[in-house]
Amino acid sequence: MIYPDSFEQKIGVDIVRNNIKRMCVNDLSYVFIDKLNFTNDYYLIKHRLEYIKEMFAILESNINVLPIYQIDDFRVPFKSTEIEGTFLETDILLSIKKFLECLGQLVDFFSKKNKECHPLLANYLSNVAVADSVLKDISRIL
Repeated sequence: MIYPDSFEQKIGVDIVRNNIKRMCVNDLSYVFIDKLNFTNDYYLIKHRLEYIKEMFAILESNINVLPIYQIDDFRVPFKSTEIEGTFLETDILLSIKKFLECLGQLVDFFSKKNKECHPLLANYLSNVAVADSVLKDISRIL
C-alpha cells in the first residue's frame, strides 16, 4: 500500500490506537478505544488532555490506588439471558458481584477522597451508583 486509505492512517492515529489497546486491562476497553477518532477541535482536545492529566496524576501517585482488578466484559453472558427461561451461571454472578464492588470502590475513591484533586474524573462518575440491594441479592443467590 503506497497511500493510506484514511486520514487517520496518514497521520498515524491508527498506530496510536493500537498502542493504547496493548495497555488495556481487558477486551471491553477495545470498544472505547475503537470509538476514539481524530479531531482538530482545540477545546475538545484540551478537555480530553485534562482527563489524561488527572489520570496520570493518580497513576504517578500510587499504581495500586485504583481498584480496576475486576472489570470483565458481561456482554455475552447478558446476551444469553435474552432467551426466556435462561439464567446467569454462578461464576458469572460472582464476577458481576466483584465488578459491582470494584465500581463502588471507584465511585467512593472519586466522590469522597479525591473530588478536589480530580474534578473531571469525579464528575464523570458522579451519576454512577451501585445498589446495595443488588449486591445483597447476588450474595443470597451464591
